[in-house]
Amino acid sequence: MKFGIYAIRDVYTGFLSPTVEVNDLVAKRNFEHACNRSDSLLFSHAQDYDLYKIGEFESDSGVVTPLTPIEFIANGKSVLGGSVDA
Repeated sequence: MKFGIYAIRDVYTGFLSPTVEVNDLVAKRNFEHACNRSDSLLFSHAQDYDLYKIGEFESDSGVVTPLTPIEFIANGKSVLGGSVDA
């Protein structure tokens, strides 16, 4: 099965550690959840964070393929208080 590899970019420090998700909608939902936690740095500075798809992972073969160019998924400020559209 093919999964997406995603990373949050902090405008001040660069990309955080990547995560593997089933698809873009799941990645965006998890990012939204993190941004809406009131005890989170992502919440208090949501405008500083963006979610990107940076590659793909094929679970059957173990092959990781980078995306060039990487794909913008969402901005932290845009997901505050909202819900991911299906």
